[in-house]
Amino acid sequence: MFQTIFYRSISSISTLLFTFLSTSIYGLEAVGELAIFLSLSAFIFVFIKFGMDIPLFVDLTKTSNNNKFGVLVHYRKMQNIIFSLYLLFIPLLYFYQINHIILLYITGLFMSKITLNSFAVRSFGYQNLFVLFQNGNANFFGLFFLFLFKDLSLNNPIILSFFFGNFLLFLLSHFATKHVFNINGSLISQNKRFESYKILKDSFIYFCLEIVNNIFTWTPLFVIYFLFSAVEQGIYLNISRIGSVFIILLFILETIVMKDVALLSSKSKFDMISPQIQKPKIQILSLAFLIFIPLVFFGDLLLSIIDKNLSGLNNMLILFSLSQIVVLCFGPLALFMKVSENHRKMLNIVIISSSLNVLFSFIFAIYFGLIGIFISSIIGNMTWCIIILVYIKRKYGIIL
Repeated sequence: MFQTIFYRSISSISTLLFTFLSTSIYGLEAVGELAIFLSLSAFIFVFIKFGMDIPLFVDLTKTSNNNKFGVLVHYRKMQNIIFSLYLLFIPLLYFYQINHIILLYITGLFMSKITLNSFAVRSFGYQNLFVLFQNGNANFFGLFFLFLFKDLSLNNPIILSFFFGNFLLFLLSHFATKHVFNINGSLISQNKRFESYKILKDSFIYFCLEIVNNIFTWTPLFVIYFLFSAVEQGIYLNISRIGSVFIILLFILETIVMKDVALLSSKSKFDMISPQIQKPKIQILSLAFLIFIPLVFFGDLLLSIIDKNLSGLNNMLILFSLSQIVVLCFGPLALFMKVSENHRKMLNIVIISSSLNVLFSFIFAIYFGLIGIFISSIIGNMTWCIIILVYIKRKYGIIL
C-alpha cells in the first residue's frame, strides 16, 4: 500500500504545485481560464476514450500473451476512428466561441491514449506503473514548462504548460507500455478477428457513467462560469485541488482492493468482500483525518501563501474537504457497482444525484454566493452514497 501511496503522491503533489504556482505566477484570473480548459478537455477525453479502458483491461486479462498486443492495437485504432468523428464538431465549437479548440482536442486524445496504456500495463500486474500513468501526473511534466514560459510573451502559458505535460506523459506511457509487452513476450500482433460492435456495446455503459460523473464533477465550475467571473473560477480550482487529496485517497483505496473485489464478485462471494475492504479502508480514513485536522487550523495560512486573495476562504476549503471525506467514509461503492455488473443501476443513481447537484448548485450559489457551491457538493455526495449504500444492502446484504 505504501508504494502505491508514494507513486500516487507524485500526481497529487505535482497537481497541487502546478495549480498553486500557476496562481502565484500568473494570477487567479489566468488560473480561472485553465479551469475551464480542464473541464472541457475532460469531456473531450471521455468522448474519445468512450469507456473502452475497462473492456480493454478485461480483454487483455483473459487473452493469451500472443494476442495481447493485437487487442491493444485494435482498441487504439477504434479510439483513433472515434477521435476523427469528433473532429466534425470543431465548427460548432468555433460558432460558440470556445477558446483553444485544437489544444482541447489534442490534449483529450493524449489523455485517452495514456489511459489505455495505463490499463494495458495494469493487466500484466504493474500496479505502480498504472498509478504513475494516471492523467494527473501530466502536471508533473507541466511544471517545467510553467517556468520555461514565464518570461515569454504567450497568451496562455498555463494551458500550454498543461498541454506539453500531457504530451510528455503520453510519450512515457507509450514507450513504457511497449517495453512491458516486450519483456512479457507479448509484443507481437496476431491476425485475429475482433468484434468492434461488441466492444462499443460493452464500453457504452462506462461511457455514459463517465459523462454523468463529469457533469457531477464539473457542474460547480460551470455554475461559477455563468454566475461569477474567472477570478471565482480560479478560487474554486485552487480549493478543489487542495481538497482533491481525499479523492486521491479514494483512488488508492480502490486500487488496493480492486483485484479482491472483482474476484470475489465474479464468484458471487459477496459476504467476503466487506472484511477484505475494512483494514485498508480504516488505514486510508486514518490518513484522511490526519490530513484534514491541519487544514482546519492552518488552511487559511496555506491559502494566503498561494495567493493573498484566497485568504479568509478556509470555510470553503473545509466544506469541500468534508464533501470528499463523505465519499471516502462510505467506501468504494462505485467500484463495487462496476465489478458486480450493476452499471445501469449506477448510471440511473448518478443521473438522479447529478440532476439534483445541478439544481442545488444554481439555487445555493444564487442565494449564498460562492460558498453555496461547496454546500451543494456535500449534499450531492451524500445523496448518491446513501442511495447506493441502501441498494447494496438490500440486494447483497453487505455494507462496504
